[in-house]
Amino acid sequence: MAMPIIISNLERKKGKSRPLYQQISNQVRFHIESGKLNPGDRLPPISDLVNQCGVDYKTINLALQDLEREGLIRCELGRGKGPIVTRNSNCKYSIMFIRWNRDVLSLEISDGIQRFATQRGLKYVIVDASQSHEHVIDAIAHPIQNVNGIVMMPHERSGYSQAVLGFLKTGRKMVFVDRVLDDIPVSSVSIDHVSGAFKATKHLLGAHGLPVYYVGSTNDPSSVRDRLVGWSVAMRQHGFAEIKPYICGFSQPEHELATDENLGLKSDYDATRNLLSTTKEKKISIFAVNDNVAKGIYTVAESLGLKIGIDLYIASFGNMPLCEQLTVPLTSVMQSNELIGYEAANLLFMSLLGEIKKPVRRVLPAEVIIRASSTGAISERQDCSNQQVSLVK
Repeated sequence: MAMPIIISNLERKKGKSRPLYQQISNQVRFHIESGKLNPGDRLPPISDLVNQCGVDYKTINLALQDLEREGLIRCELGRGKGPIVTRNSNCKYSIMFIRWNRDVLSLEISDGIQRFATQRGLKYVIVDASQSHEHVIDAIAHPIQNVNGIVMMPHERSGYSQAVLGFLKTGRKMVFVDRVLDDIPVSSVSIDHVSGAFKATKHLLGAHGLPVYYVGSTNDPSSVRDRLVGWSVAMRQHGFAEIKPYICGFSQPEHELATDENLGLKSDYDATRNLLSTTKEKKISIFAVNDNVAKGIYTVAESLGLKIGIDLYIASFGNMPLCEQLTVPLTSVMQSNELIGYEAANLLFMSLLGEIKKPVRRVLPAEVIIRASSTGAISERQDCSNQQVSLVK
C-alpha cells in the first residue's frame, strides 16, 4: 500500500523560488530523512503525485530522478507502482556541541542533544571549551571536518559575532541554547526566562506582600536581561512603579564572571552582604538570578545571623540538584536543560533539511518548583538542625 505524502506550500512565482521539481524533491526528502518514511515504504504512484502537486509528469519525474540519484528511492516499472524508499538518509549529518563548562547546565544540554542524535542516526561531536572564550571562538572558526551544524551557548564578548557570521557564510547551520546574540540571525532554544522570573517573583510577592529584590547580573547575557524583565513586570503589577532601588546588580560583565568562579563568588558575596547589611526591613524577599547566586545568598545570610524562610525569603532560577540539598530547600524555576538540548538538536536538524528558512527563537514553558525558602514552611529536618546547633553553642 502506498504511503500518503502531503506536498504543500509550493511556490509557483517564477524567479522568486526554487524550481518546482526541487521543491517537491525537498519535501519528499524531508519525509524520508525525518523518519516519517522508512525503507520499504512505497510512495504514491506518479499519477497520484501529479494530481496532488498540480504539476505535469515531467516535473514529478525530475523530482524522483533527483531522489533516485541520491539513493533514497528506487523507481519501478509498471502501471500504478510508486517508487520504493530504499534508505533513510543520503548522508549522515554531523552535529557539534561546543560545551562551555562541565556543569549541570552544559552536561544536561549535551545529554539532550545526544538523545536526539541517537534517534536520528546523526554523528555527534562534543568540543570541550573548558570555560575558555578563545577555545569557543577557535572551534567556530575552525570546526571539525565534515561538521554540518553547531549547537552552542554564546557569550557577549568580542570575537563571537564575527566567528559565528563567518561560520554561517559557509552554508552550515547553527542553533544557540539558553541565550542569544541579539544582532546575529541564528535560531535558538531556551527556557522562557521572562515567564519563569515573572512567576517566581509573583509567587514571592503574593506570599509575603514584600518588595522583591533582584540579585545578579543585569546586562548580559540575554537570559539575565529576560529574567530582569520578568521580575520587573511582576513588581510593577504589584504596585512598585519605581523598581531601580530594588536591583542589586553585579558590576562585572557575565563573560568575565563565567571564566572565573572566584570572581563570581566575590561579586555575589559583596552584592548580597551590602544589601542585607544596609537594609532597614525586618524581613526581605529576594529573586536570585540563578541557583549559584542563591547559594551565595544563603552563606551571607547565615553569616549575618539571618534565617532563610524566616527572615529572608528567596526564589531562584535553574532548579539544580543543590536546591534540595541546602539547609532550607530552595524554591527555583525548573530549566529543563535536557529538553533544551533535545529541541536545539531537532531545530538544527530541521535547518539542515531546509525546513526552516528563517531564525526561530523557541522558548519552553517555565515552572516554579516551590520549596521552604520562599514559603517559610521550614521542614522538621531544618528545625532539628537548628536545635542541634543551639545545643552545641
